[in-house]
Amino acid sequence: MEDNKTDSQLRADTTRLRHGEDFFSRIGSKGADARRRKRNRDPEYLAKIAAAARQKENHALSRQLRSYVHVIEDELRSRQQRLISPTSPIGESELDYLAQLRQELDRAREHLKALSVEEPVV
Repeated sequence: MEDNKTDSQLRADTTRLRHGEDFFSRIGSKGADARRRKRNRDPEYLAKIAAAARQKENHALSRQLRSYVHVIEDELRSRQQRLISPTSPIGESELDYLAQLRQELDRAREHLKALSVEEPVV
């Protein structure tokens, strides 16, 4: 009779073995508790939800900033290599652009540092 079980039934049985017979009821009660606390506008719960949302936003922003930093570093490296070449003329506008890239890179790194300093959600 055991051979006739579907994949979902086998997964449910495995979950019960690993986490206990009351696993699914515990999950259900946690969800019900969360909905009740949200409905009652529990300040502690709402603060926890807001902090988790901020952390998620900061994580996404951090990934974007790291990507941006890599792009700027590559551009800066490329421009510096071009300046080293004896055949390329060095103009004042090129030097200004390099200075601007360095400033953008410093700002992006500072912003990344500020994001990493924020405390994680407990």
